[in-house]
Parts: sequence; C-alpha cells; structure tokens
Amino acid sequence: MIKQKFSLTTLTIIGLIFLTLMMSSIMPVSGQYSGYAAGTAYQVVNTSNTSSTITIRYYDQNGNQVTSREFRDVEPNGSRLVLVPRDETSLGSGRFSAVIQSTGEIAATVNQEFIQGGNVNQPQPPFASYSAASGGAKSVFLPGIMFNYFGYYTEIAIQNVGDGDATDVKIEYIPSVVNGILVGRSFTESNIPIKQYASAFRSQENLTQLGAPAGSGIFSGRFFGSAVITSSKDIAVVVNQHNVSQKKMFAYNGVSSGSSRLVSPTAMRGWYTYYTALTIVNMSESQKACVRLTYYPDTTMASLIRRVDGSSSLVPVAKEFVIDPKNALLRYEETMLQIHNLI
Repeated sequence: MIKQKFSLTTLTIIGLIFLTLMMSSIMPVSGQYSGYAAGTAYQVVNTSNTSSTITIRYYDQNGNQVTSREFRDVEPNGSRLVLVPRDETSLGSGRFSAVIQSTGEIAATVNQEFIQGGNVNQPQPPFASYSAASGGAKSVFLPGIMFNYFGYYTEIAIQNVGDGDATDVKIEYIPSVVNGILVGRSFTESNIPIKQYASAFRSQENLTQLGAPAGSGIFSGRFFGSAVITSSKDIAVVVNQHNVSQKKMFAYNGVSSGSSRLVSPTAMRGWYTYYTALTIVNMSESQKACVRLTYYPDTTMASLIRRVDGSSSLVPVAKEFVIDPKNALLRYEETMLQIHNLI
C-alpha cells in the first residue's frame, strides 16, 4: 500500500487505487455501436473500520488533471457511486483516467456501459466491468488478445501509475495454437509514451499485421493469443473484448504474477445453453508449462447433469496440455476444441 501526504488536508494517505474511465458523446472504442455513446460508472467502498475521506482526480491523455471530486466522512464499509456522464459534466467528451485516494483502505469496481438518446440514468447493453487496480507492475500479461477472431477483437487501456512519465512502453503480441494451427503472427509495438497517471489506448480492430497467413484454414486472417506489456514505469492494464454485431463486451484486468494452482469457480458445458471459455497463459519467458485441467461436477445438481455419452457418472475429468513460453491456451467448452469427451 502506498503512503504519502494528502496535500489538501495533511492527512496520511493509506489507500490509493487507479482506474481508467471512458466518457464520450461518440463511441470511443474503434468498433461502432451505432446510435450509442459510451460512459463509465464506478463504485468505491471504504473497507476500513473508520470514516474516511475519498478523493478522485481525473486526468486527460496528456497527463493533465482536469477535475476532481471529494467524498468526506464516508462511513466504514460504506460506498459511493459515480455515474460519470451524469455527475462529472465538467469533464466534457473524451477519454480519461483517474486516481482515487483515501484516508482509509478502499476498493472500487468500474462498469463500462452505453447510453442511448442522452438518457444517462438508463444505460443499455453491452456492459463490462473490471476492478480498479491498487498498484501496477513493470511487466503485465494479457491472456486473451484477439483480431478478427470470429467477430471478436480487443482493445487495451494502459495506465501509467508510476512515479513519472513513461517513454518506453512496449506491447509484444504472441499468437497461440488452436487445434494445431498457429492463429496469427507475432508483432511488437515499442516506445509508446504515457504521461504519469494518463492512459494510452491500443485497439486491435485494424491491426491487420496480426492476422494468420493464408493456408491457416479457418484461422486465416485471424489472431488469437496473448500479449506482454513492459515499461520502465509501473503500469495497470485493462482489456476490453468486443463483438459489435452481437453487442457483446467483456473486460478483464492484466496480470503481473501467476500461480501453479488456480481455481475457476464455474465451468459449464450445455448448461441451459450456457458454455464457458477459459484462457490460460504461460508467464514464463523460456520454460514450457505442463498444465492439467480437472473438471469437478456439481454433485448437488446430479439429477440434471449428463455426460455426452448419456451416462450420469459424476466423476472428475482431467485433461493435460503443454503451453509454450508466453503463449496462451483457449478452452471453449462448446465446439472450438471439440471437448466431447468431457462433462
């Protein structure tokens, strides 16, 4: 946790989180959702056991502070909601980042949403959410990056949360293997400048150099893989995944460290037409990763679960993979990998 002096009140700051905001009268992402504007809402909660003062400062892409707001005497476990298009009219249209500071420990979630007809109180789908970051890292991994991937593409937001301006931010795109085919081409973008507390945005929608070469079957001209972002200053990263025609949007936070054991609370295959997708990235620079996925059935739903072979055997099922360094593995529990021998 970062500690510093709060210049306006001389109180010691023990909470500091970062987030990237969008507010625009036109669609700020590259894919156009016709007739909609994009906005952001966020909710910050005081997780300490004493009342706290919470301050939010907004920055433009040049690192200039544009405006701020303050919530005084926020009660323990109390929260405050900010609907940016409604509450921060002085920002105007555009893309911004924010730094939230508090005299007590805090947490925040960010919702990205769409507005039709200027009605900011009734946002429309698609929606996406992510968690505000409590700090950054000099190397951040993004498990799922897409270009022209069956209607999906991604966009990356990189916020400089370090102690000064960054001039050397680098994005390395690494294609992954799906069904034995390398999906895409490697590509690197270097020397991206980002002012302190500002954010840089990189959309993959028109990044045609990522597309897999001819002869790649159904993956020709497509990219699915991972990315690694490095910087001499600490950065926090959020990725949006879009499918404009289906009005789908998802978001996730970039990760700076991994684990040899992870738990996914939900895995579904044909569960009332629902399926899950799981992306795993090997964060090693040089070592292959041997990965075992074990699927555990929910025995409380025994009467509703059937294996594809028609049996009702409720035993765990395991599958093993080898993932190359910095590569990602996609597991889509419907048709992409033909997982008909699992649950």
